[in-house]
Amino acid sequence: MNSNDAARFVAEGYFGLRLLPTGELAGLYRFIFTTGLCVGLQTDGPEFTIYRCRYCYQSEGEALAALVSWDGRDDPPGPWIKQKGLGIDRSNPLKLAGIPIVHQVAPTALEIDPALFGNPNGNLNCWVLYDNPKDFPGQAVARKFTIDARADPQPTNEHVVASTVAPLRIGLQKSGRVPFQRDPQDDPAIVEIWV
Repeated sequence: MNSNDAARFVAEGYFGLRLLPTGELAGLYRFIFTTGLCVGLQTDGPEFTIYRCRYCYQSEGEALAALVSWDGRDDPPGPWIKQKGLGIDRSNPLKLAGIPIVHQVAPTALEIDPALFGNPNGNLNCWVLYDNPKDFPGQAVARKFTIDARADPQPTNEHVVASTVAPLRIGLQKSGRVPFQRDPQDDPAIVEIWV
């Protein structure tokens, strides 16, 4: 990619341009309802930009986190909804299989969008903050649980993953939640619970 191509991509609305380890150029583009992680960007003559495919994300933050952490192989991380391209129109197989979709936060993130944690005034739920849990070694995780007076809190499929607990705490606090200390009998990886 030369400087003229980069200027053209930016002028057409692409941002966050990154050369993937596979050698393909990727960037983000805002569509009406989603943000696309466009892969294989290239110029096609003097007037058009084309790409091999795009992965549609509900939020710009999720698309950006995927762009900065993806190695370009297989599918990108995070909760993408659809992959589209010439002859390609497929849904995220993890979503279809009911496998938890993880909101992966960029390793350099200092803060997380509080919208990921939802409104604490809706149905009663809590987020359990973990540091170095067995299923995400070396990372911090916030897991959503539903709370029902008739049963123990039940885990949901919603997770937010970051490199440290600090950005998770900031996002939880900004979402209007309040932390509670962990019980001494809790899993040692649990740091605190936010309601």
